[in-house]
Amino acid sequence: MREEDLLLQKRLTELSDRSFEKGIYTHSDFLNPAQQSFALELLRHGEIRDMRLYGLFEPAERQVAVFGSEESFGYEASPEIDCIAISPLSEKFGEELGHRDILGAILSLGVKREKIGDILLDGKRAYAAVLNSITPFLLENLRRIRHTDVRVRLADKPPALLQKEPEPALFFISSERLDCVIAAVFHLSRTAAKELFLQEKVFVNSRLQTNPAVVLHPADTVSVRGLGRFRYEGIEKQTKKGRLAITAAVY
Repeated sequence: MREEDLLLQKRLTELSDRSFEKGIYTHSDFLNPAQQSFALELLRHGEIRDMRLYGLFEPAERQVAVFGSEESFGYEASPEIDCIAISPLSEKFGEELGHRDILGAILSLGVKREKIGDILLDGKRAYAAVLNSITPFLLENLRRIRHTDVRVRLADKPPALLQKEPEPALFFISSERLDCVIAAVFHLSRTAAKELFLQEKVFVNSRLQTNPAVVLHPADTVSVRGLGRFRYEGIEKQTKKGRLAITAAVY
């Protein structure tokens, strides 16, 4: 097992044990898809207990592992995650900032990546999920992104439009194999799609998937590191030439 996996296993086990022994909710930092897959495997093997994944935005790529439940403790509690809104001081002169611009500006302040969840863009504005332990620091210190002076405030949640489910799109494939679907959705060759599995970049419902021949089921969510994610909707029809017309909602 890799050293980073051993460290994550130790941390998640400690959180799980503390939650169970003290009867309190505990949660991890934000986990990327690979770490989420690892956490789910620990749960499946009984090495941690009473865990769910939560990311504030719906759907969320980066999520925290939450230990504890209403069934166990008799009350419900949300993880300590805030939504911050970032906007230019001058709408007229503000730049349209990208995900990397915003993330880079936050990291340049000395904030660790695992304290930041998903970032949603809305023109010149953005919304970020962050652990509330760093919220006061960002409200006070995040003042400029690239060449744009910005203001940061605490928000209830992003506009509903930003979290709206994407419309399914139609794709034509020769087989229901996962690598075929990925190749069609992300406009890749089959060879390039297969390489993603060797690089351990493909996750289905937050679990690492190394088998390119696996068949998806409707409502499965596929995340490919570096490319994006989509929800598989299923087969719509078969063409006269035997190709399958499938639909997938791409985020």
